[in-house]
Amino acid sequence: MTEETRQKNELEENKIDEIREKIKIIFLIINWNGREKIERCLASLRKHLADLNHKILVVDNYSEDGSCELIRERFPEVWLLINPKNLGFARAANRGINYLKEKEVVFDYLCLLNNDVELRDNSFIRLIKFMDENKEVAACLPALLDRKDKPQSGIAGFNLSLRTAWNHFFFLSIFFPLIYKGLYINQNYFYQKRRLVEVDWLTGAALVIRQSSLVKAGPMPEYFFMYAEDLAYSEQLKKAGKLIYYPGAKVYHLQDEKEKEHYQTKWLDSSFDWFLLKKNGLKKTEKRLEKLSFWSRVNLLILKLIFLGGLGLRCVGYYLLEIGLKDQRAKIKTKEMAFYISHLLKTFLKRNLKSSMQIN
Repeated sequence: MTEETRQKNELEENKIDEIREKIKIIFLIINWNGREKIERCLASLRKHLADLNHKILVVDNYSEDGSCELIRERFPEVWLLINPKNLGFARAANRGINYLKEKEVVFDYLCLLNNDVELRDNSFIRLIKFMDENKEVAACLPALLDRKDKPQSGIAGFNLSLRTAWNHFFFLSIFFPLIYKGLYINQNYFYQKRRLVEVDWLTGAALVIRQSSLVKAGPMPEYFFMYAEDLAYSEQLKKAGKLIYYPGAKVYHLQDEKEKEHYQTKWLDSSFDWFLLKKNGLKKTEKRLEKLSFWSRVNLLILKLIFLGGLGLRCVGYYLLEIGLKDQRAKIKTKEMAFYISHLLKTFLKRNLKSSMQIN
């Protein structure tokens, strides 16, 4: 850590040392080169949560776009902790949580909040009231909407298994959400019905965690740089109580359109790594296929085929919409699905060829 960074962090420590009363909720935001996003996020919290006893801690992963300078200038009430490098989401979050513990900050709830999330009303307060009234709930997630006011996919669901993957990728949990449990819930259904649901995992985009549950769960697992840490951490939180999707409150997850164009495939790789980790207890699953049992290999192959089949069906469906209705969004989704399929096939062939060479 540079001397400048150390001195800036010392200034933030003095700010935190002044806090002695109990805080209702602390928003912990991880930022990395997200100057415009963090500005909108903090401005929305200031506007819509004025009546809520809250504080904000931003853990910055050594941004170089002026994020920290902006926060100090425009949001002096925000606590800012600067890392010496990009630590990824989980390590940065753990550092923030440990920092609060070291400073003996007392609070009821902590909210892990993405820097691209915004509030547009004060419905978030209803979620806090719900948790106040339901002590058995360890963590809670509001509805996540996109720029067009539509519920996003992939925000919560059930444990990754062959069954939940099948139910999702072959539309059973989408068309029959109350009967079949899928890897992802059909948020559109539960949001429209305003029906809360107990799940096995919740995304960390706007995750509210009870302080006592935070202690019981322990630190966020750091063996995933990003994506699968939601699944891993939720498993720890479940030991402390229920995980609830709560559509009575809503936030807007405004993912950058330019970022979405660079289709992320890490979620696929991380999903398979988590599947192997659950099956075999391996801390690092990449490039260790030789340590897997025969049945683990078979299960992994079946899982990949399920993903491949489901993505293939979606690719065909979007393509038909594209050529039939000249739908521009369908065209983008067709490219996205094709990209995922290509990545799956490439990694599948690469790992299996390597495995065959090792056997020979």
